[in-house]
Amino acid sequence: YAKQPENVFMMGLEHLTKGTMQVGADKLQVIVKDDQLKPDRGKTLLEECYADDKADIAVGTTGSPVALAMLPVAEEHKKVLI
Repeated sequence: YAKQPENVFMMGLEHLTKGTMQVGADKLQVIVKDDQLKPDRGKTLLEECYADDKADIAVGTTGSPVALAMLPVAEEHKKVLI
């Protein structure tokens, strides 16, 4: 289910960056993780993205219950969650 939005997101980034996957001097790195539509898993994966992967922005999820579980994590880390 989430593969289609993922593909569209990647196509959008490629279009935006004219195929370079770079904004200014910054190279974009996209990390894909599967929350399996489980709120606890989504929350844990977002923690990993912010803490371990040093992500600046998170995009996802496809499920509202997972997004609601992820919001406090983004707020705690003062990061963007789309």
